[in-house]
Amino acid sequence: MKRKRYVCFFLGILLGLIGSSGLHAGMTPVLAIDGDGNSYVAGSSLLGSSMDITLVKYNASGVRQWIRRYDGPAAAGDLLKGIGLSPAGDIYLFGQVRNTGYQGDFGTVKYDPDGHRLWAKLCGRPTNDDPQAMAVDGAGSVFVTGSVELDSVKCITTVKYKTDGARVWVRPYRGAAGRHNEARVLAVDGDGNVYVAGPSRPSSGPYDRLVTLKYDSDGNLLWSRRRAGLIDPQAMAVDGSGNVCITGSIIPSGGYKNFFTIMYAANGDRLWVRTANGASNLGDGANALAVDGGGNVHVTGYSTGADGYDYLTIKYDPAGNRLWGRRYEGAAGDTDMAYSVALDPDGNVYVTGRSDVVGASGNYLTIKYDPDGHLLWTREFNGATSGHDYATAVAVRGGALYVTGESDGANSLADYVTIKYDLDGTRRWARRFERQ
Repeated sequence: MKRKRYVCFFLGILLGLIGSSGLHAGMTPVLAIDGDGNSYVAGSSLLGSSMDITLVKYNASGVRQWIRRYDGPAAAGDLLKGIGLSPAGDIYLFGQVRNTGYQGDFGTVKYDPDGHRLWAKLCGRPTNDDPQAMAVDGAGSVFVTGSVELDSVKCITTVKYKTDGARVWVRPYRGAAGRHNEARVLAVDGDGNVYVAGPSRPSSGPYDRLVTLKYDSDGNLLWSRRRAGLIDPQAMAVDGSGNVCITGSIIPSGGYKNFFTIMYAANGDRLWVRTANGASNLGDGANALAVDGGGNVHVTGYSTGADGYDYLTIKYDPAGNRLWGRRYEGAAGDTDMAYSVALDPDGNVYVTGRSDVVGASGNYLTIKYDPDGHLLWTREFNGATSGHDYATAVAVRGGALYVTGESDGANSLADYVTIKYDLDGTRRWARRFERQ
């Protein structure tokens, strides 16, 4: 019997979407869509002199319902890292929260659909903790992960909370003595098992391996796996069979970045590893990942071409066979970078990111491919100032496509612009939120 799939990506989880969607590591705003077509956009905004974690809700017609800001105890600048929805429609936010007497803690905040804050929980040590990713399981429990410093080395640390905010367990992973291990991505499956992955390095020297961990719902470590290489994971998803897929980049000895994707079975057996190197043999990196109901894996990112970076999207079958790869170069022939990918129920693929254009610093660029990789349409968004605009997240829900990102506006801090399209590319609305 297939398990339900609940996935988390570095800086974002889009639970309830068809397939699995992913975001580029380290980017905000992030996006989640509920079953009624309400969209939740989260990032940060400036209130006075302090940066606060910020959540904005729009209804299906694009009418703003409310704005909520969370300012940590130190009122010294808080940074969002992820968003998730529970089965009941509650919203979870996760990030780095400045706490009195601490440099930065894991901070998890829960709101109900009406914007009431239900609870806020901090977890950390008297060092600068580095939160990275979160996920919500089918029971509404929330899992968060990142890195904390223990005995002068970084350890992957994963925390589970119940729906009422009670902390169930905390699990630090030290690995071999003296090694630094850092979390980057996290996912949970339908049984409440949690998967975490990130790079590892010796006490001095570069990262030299990828570490992947699996815990059961009680926090028992079921297995750990290592893959040698200078690997930077960006996204993770669990398919309906409990296989876990990770994508990002790898730098071969003496070379440049390549796409890197690895699949493990539920028992930790490595099923396959795939790399992809663009025609120019220069920098290429996967930023996002989506898995469909048939177990096909879609990765997207950037690849160096003749005139700069291009979008590159690849589809693999469940056995890791490459079904197709598609490169897209924007009209300016300059920098085009894909940051997020989503799937609809028919297996169509939606990719978004940024594309440099003549006369502007960059536009949102969203592309739709059919399941066989044929280009169906492209859509661009250029903000009012023709400044720097780039999309960071895409989601499909209820026959609609949602895109959000940053767009230069009247203030020094870029605004968040969220757009809703029909699946044929017709734009229904665009809404701007001024962060300053």
